Amino acid sequence: MLYRYFSRAACLLAESTAAGGLYLLILFALCFGAVAGAKALRRALQAKKTPPPPPAREEPAKEKPKAVYYLVEKKRTTQKASYKQPRKINFDGPSQSSHRRMLSPSPQSRSR
Repeated sequence: MLYRYFSRAACLLAESTAAGGLYLLILFALCFGAVAGAKALRRALQAKKTPPPPPAREEPAKEKPKAVYYLVEKKRTTQKASYKQPRKINFDGPSQSSHRRMLSPSPQSRSR
């Protein structure tokens, strides 16, 4: 029936793709089942190996530890009696002498 609409090669390709998909699903199901089964088996074996917990014994009531309080003294700083005079900062730019030095070439650079 499909041969009427598709060529024989297209039908073979579709059949092989479907077979590969089916193989993939079966392989996934087998691997998933194997992993889940192995984990369940391991849990069951570990549950058998561990001994049941011993019955709880009533222990005598222990005394509460007494509260411990610490006295903390605040650090005392000495206050200064007087402060230094503030420095004056000049924002007018460099002085004229240093400005001239930057602009004029040095005597060593003239000889070269």
